[in-house]
Amino acid sequence: MFNISIIIPCYNEENRLPHTLKKIESWLKIQNLFKIELILSNDGSNDNTIDIMQSAKKQFEENNLCEVKVFDFIHRGYIETLFDSYKQSSNGIVCNMEADCSIHPKNFEIFSKYLEEYDMIQGSRILKSSQFKSDNKNFIRSFVSVFFSVLFRIIFKCKIYDPQCGFKMIKKEKLMRCLNSIKLQHDGMKISELTLKFHKRNYSIKEIPVENFHDDDSRLVPKFSLLNPLPFLKVIFSNVIALASLYKLYKQENF
Repeated sequence: MFNISIIIPCYNEENRLPHTLKKIESWLKIQNLFKIELILSNDGSNDNTIDIMQSAKKQFEENNLCEVKVFDFIHRGYIETLFDSYKQSSNGIVCNMEADCSIHPKNFEIFSKYLEEYDMIQGSRILKSSQFKSDNKNFIRSFVSVFFSVLFRIIFKCKIYDPQCGFKMIKKEKLMRCLNSIKLQHDGMKISELTLKFHKRNYSIKEIPVENFHDDDSRLVPKFSLLNPLPFLKVIFSNVIALASLYKLYKQENF
C-alpha cells in the first residue's frame, strides 16, 4: 500500500467541488491501493468553497475514508496555492488534481505502477490512446493545446507533450529540490517550469494518456467567442510571453 497525498487547489469552486468530492468519495470506497491524505486548499475564495471543504473533511473522516486536511490561504493564484500545499503535505508521494475532476483520480492507480522507475508521472491530454479520446475540447482549444505542445517540445528540445497538465504524481524528495527555485512570475506557467526543472535535472518523467473531460467553464482560459475574442486572445498572448520568459530562465546555468 502506498501512502500518498492528493491536493486539490480551489478558488470559488462552490458549484463544481461538491460533484468532484462525490466522485472521490465513491472511488475511496472501492480503492485499496493507497492510504490517502486528501488536501483541500482554498485559494482565498469569496464564496462557500471553504464551508464545503470543512463539511467534506467531517464526512470523510467520520466514515474512515481518508484523512482530510483543509488549508485556507490568502488569494495568490492556483499554482502558488498548489505549491504551498506541496510543502505542507505529509507523504513522500504527492499528487494533484483539479477541482472539476476533469481527470478521474482512479488514474492514480495506473500511475502508481511506474513509481519505482519514474520521479514524476503525469497525465497527458495530447498523447493518444486506442481506448478513449484523450480530450473533449472544442476545435479552437484543441488547436491551441496542440500548438503549445509542439512549440514547447521544439523550444526546449524535449519529449514532454503536456507540461501544463494539472494531474500529476510526484516523489516529494525530488519535488522539493525544484520547488524552492521556481522563478517565473506568470502563475499559470509555473507548473511548466516545475516540469521543465525535472527534465533539465534528468529526473525521470513518464507521461500517460488520460481521459479528460473538459469543462467550458474553465477558470484558467476563458471561452473563445467570435463576438468577443479579446479575453481568450489575451490569455494566449500572455502564455506565449511567459513561454519566452521561461526559455530565458532555462538557458541560465542555475535553472
